[in-house]
Amino acid sequence: MTDPDATGSEPDDPIEARIRRALGARSIVLVGLMGAGKSTVGRRLATRLGLMFKDADSEIEAAANLTITDLFAIYGEESFREGEERVIARLLRQGPMVLATGGGAFMRNATRERITESAVSVWLRAELDVLMRRVKKRGTRPLLQTADPEATMRDLMAVRHPIYGQADVMVLSRDVSHDRVVQDVLEALDVWLTPPAQGVAAQ
Repeated sequence: MTDPDATGSEPDDPIEARIRRALGARSIVLVGLMGAGKSTVGRRLATRLGLMFKDADSEIEAAANLTITDLFAIYGEESFREGEERVIARLLRQGPMVLATGGGAFMRNATRERITESAVSVWLRAELDVLMRRVKKRGTRPLLQTADPEATMRDLMAVRHPIYGQADVMVLSRDVSHDRVVQDVLEALDVWLTPPAQGVAAQ
């Protein structure tokens, strides 16, 4: 029988088990634009890892007893972002979990710092055509209630992509099955969380 202590891992060590061990008490936080698939991928990722799943937008709506659309309309974006920051801070204290965040959450310095301290961030990056096809299925995106939603999305990509690029891991969210994207996320996390074997000479 192979001694796991001698090798550092069990034989046939599942990727999910490796990631759970490497995460410890940290959460996985999904960031990216609306339509990137954070909630759908997040739920499936949480199931694979045996972690609870939370959607920050749903938690905000439950706390306020209002929809995101109504919160924007009544209080404005800045007030919404302040509340979002508080909710995400609370959720991060409840980890480990898989947490899907709203598109603007990672833009706030305080939220990024908290995520860096207590989680691993994953940017689900999608191309414009993919995003637009997905968001057209839902007409409740406050930031896209404009005369030209596609131009608005382009502007959001220009502003937000450089910040999303600070995430620990980037995975392309494309038109394949959700389970394929989940597997891509797991493989990217495995690489990021697992240090290279010691004693291997640099090539």
